[in-house]
Amino acid sequence: MKAKIFALLLAAIMLPMLTFAQFTVKGTVKGEQNQPLAGASVVLLNTKFQTLTDNNGHFTFKNVPKGSYTIKVTYVGYESYMKKLNINHDLTLNITLKTTTQELDEIVVTALRADSRTPIAYTDLPRTKIQAYNLAQDMPYILRLTPSTVVSSDAGNGVGYTQIRIRGTDITRINVTINGVPLNDPESHGVWWVDLPDIAESVNSIQIQRGVGTSTNGAGAFGATINLNTTKIAPKPFAEIINTAGSFNTWKHSIKLSTGKIKNHFSFDLRLSKIHSDGYIDRAWSNLKSFYLAGSYFTKKTLISGLIFSGFEETYQAWYGIPKEILDTNRHYNPYTYDNEIDHYLQTHYQFIVAHKFNPNLNFNAVLHYTKGGGYYEQYKDHQKYTDYGLNPLIIGNDTIEKTDLIRRKWLDNDFYGLIYSLSYTKDNFSTAFGGGFNKYNGWHFGRIIWMQYAGDIPIRYEWYRNLGVKTDFNVYNKTHLNIGQRLNLFVDLQIRGIKYHIRGLDDDLRNITQNHQYLFFNPKAGFLYQIANNQSIYASVAVAHREPKRSDFTDYPIGKTPKPEALYDYEAGYKFHSSNMIFNANLYYMDYYDQLILTGEINDVGAPIVTNVPRSYRAGIELAWGIRPFSWLDWNANLSLSQNKILNYIDHTDDWDHWPKQIVDTLGTTDISFSPPIISASDLLIKPLKNKNLQIEWISKYVGRQYIDNTSNIERSLHPYWVNDLRFQYDLKTRLVPEINFILQINNVLNEKYETFAWVYKYYSNGKLHEMNGYFPQAPRNFLFTVRMKLE
Repeated sequence: MKAKIFALLLAAIMLPMLTFAQFTVKGTVKGEQNQPLAGASVVLLNTKFQTLTDNNGHFTFKNVPKGSYTIKVTYVGYESYMKKLNINHDLTLNITLKTTTQELDEIVVTALRADSRTPIAYTDLPRTKIQAYNLAQDMPYILRLTPSTVVSSDAGNGVGYTQIRIRGTDITRINVTINGVPLNDPESHGVWWVDLPDIAESVNSIQIQRGVGTSTNGAGAFGATINLNTTKIAPKPFAEIINTAGSFNTWKHSIKLSTGKIKNHFSFDLRLSKIHSDGYIDRAWSNLKSFYLAGSYFTKKTLISGLIFSGFEETYQAWYGIPKEILDTNRHYNPYTYDNEIDHYLQTHYQFIVAHKFNPNLNFNAVLHYTKGGGYYEQYKDHQKYTDYGLNPLIIGNDTIEKTDLIRRKWLDNDFYGLIYSLSYTKDNFSTAFGGGFNKYNGWHFGRIIWMQYAGDIPIRYEWYRNLGVKTDFNVYNKTHLNIGQRLNLFVDLQIRGIKYHIRGLDDDLRNITQNHQYLFFNPKAGFLYQIANNQSIYASVAVAHREPKRSDFTDYPIGKTPKPEALYDYEAGYKFHSSNMIFNANLYYMDYYDQLILTGEINDVGAPIVTNVPRSYRAGIELAWGIRPFSWLDWNANLSLSQNKILNYIDHTDDWDHWPKQIVDTLGTTDISFSPPIISASDLLIKPLKNKNLQIEWISKYVGRQYIDNTSNIERSLHPYWVNDLRFQYDLKTRLVPEINFILQINNVLNEKYETFAWVYKYYSNGKLHEMNGYFPQAPRNFLFTVRMKLE
């Protein structure tokens, strides 16, 4: 009897301990030839447990609470492995991955991307996240919650022309690639997401590297790198229909079709999309169309794909913004009134991809690409001098007409083509990638007058200027990871990049802008990552980047002078931690710029503003990111960026209209870099209130601190801080007829915040007083988007 009582008491004491028991899950990941797979990703789904295998293919999770889990293991070139685990004691797993062509397409971007061994700050967005946020808005709005990111929309609602800044740097300083192919325009360095509407529907994954990042193809990264990888080969046939409707007559219709694997060797994918929005700003409408077509042939070791994706955009111009003095009375205002003040552009991309896996350790990829772009923007201009267009004044009888109203179109007609490649090798504690590319760009710029009030015998479509830009760009790089012991990883990345740029012809102000430039840059990077424990690591790195001036920097510079290329020394250090219900990352950075090109108000020989090299400037800050899952039904992911962004010894120039073309010069000392808020934060609180987890409710918040419009640090020329909140509902449904249906309702700016995300300013002295012209870009008040996504397999 006493023995039974003792047993019951012991059970009562042990029961809570068993309930909260924690166990160790460890194992080894190998390939089909029994070789260890180092760097394989191992995740316990719906927890914060995630790691990479070591040099011997080993992984360990400690302090795993008792319960049921699903383990997922992935490695490039191999099938994903998933298995349900019932953890009530310590487990040791032996996992063998099978080779597959389904992962071969990832080889295309593997050489460019960072992984958990790379000592830099980066964020990965998987397909699930991209799809959840892709309702009808442009790509920047899908990326808006990533650290140090600020986005803006000309139309005010995220459709049409949009901007993205990361660490205060604009898109001309952010390197963007798709399947490793540069998207940045070689001359302007810009990326216009509106030219590829709904491209997110065909993107499988995105990686954002902040700072210089690792070596990539195309323009130098002076603030961040955005790397896109298009859709994988689907294992099964499917059809997907996506329909969105929302405020401001916004709608999107997309259809996606896939054959899946045909006889285990072929696959074809198609997407068609159409998007329209009237915009929040008056007449800021957008009509957008795009398609994506891919055909692939694959074996166990080889993938050959041909891609064509194209986007057409026609948007009414909302580039001018709203004068500050009427922001409180008319936030819809658009100064353009001519009914065809439009931007009209078609861009088509062709890519031929080859990826080959020679053996489990060695793989190769190459992409042959061609991009064709062409289009114009149309403008109504009044009281234009004939002489400004290379024409003589019009004489009618005894009258001489020197000015006329006219409609003109400024055209771009460009071709961009080349080859990128990489060869990657991994063996035990060593991996290396050798790659590079050669690209050439030919871009015609010309202007035509399609109507004149007083035309005389001037022919329709009279061309008043034409010039050509020809640019060749090559780069080679080598990236090497070396594991020393089980905890230390060393990283070295060396790149050489060469540029030849030739411009010839007349610009729109009839100046001869013929010139030649040539550069050769060496961009080294190095760092280390040390694994303190299974769930903690520290890292540090230093990277050097160079950037050539863009087209307008050259063409607007004073005659006989040339802007210098810019240099950046980027120092980064960080800490990473993860546990069963928490992830925490901290990253410190100091970006030291030499000869950064900025606007100071200085003008050239004909009075046009120019950028000027400032000897020294810097960006320094800390980026914190965390994710917490206190309960299975609650997730909170957030980030916070605190920074200082300074120009040393800034000299400002202001036009003096009383003594034109003289300027008033002010030495202001250390000032803030424009559009570089000292505080940026984002939060995503996700609740799954139903037991079956079919319903998701998200409260999304974004805070952006004060941004100066110019570099003078004058608070009168700044954007107020803003805190914007969105509310999202997603309900997933399965039926016999349609196995997957998603309903998404997103209420943007649910608290109806009044805010502006971008502005421009021109200041001048007249009659001895300082005056301003400006344009601000207000964003939409409370609005909604509702999406229904149906998938049939």
